[in-house]
Amino acid sequence: MVLPAAGNSIAVFSDIVLAALLLWIMGNAMDNSAGTFVNALAVSVFLAIGEWFFHIYMRERVLDTWRKDPENV
Repeated sequence: MVLPAAGNSIAVFSDIVLAALLLWIMGNAMDNSAGTFVNALAVSVFLAIGEWFFHIYMRERVLDTWRKDPENV
């Protein structure tokens, strides 16, 4: 897991890269147009904004609980 090991910024950046690549590949497979990468990058930035807050939630609520008692989560 990237979030506990590297922190929120690196986890969000890796999410942007992976989402942009996945959306670009899928966009090219469905419609071979030139603006596909720009669209994929724009969508991945919007996803990253949500991921930023989701990672904060995970770090504060889920990962702390898991670290305290990994057997009962």
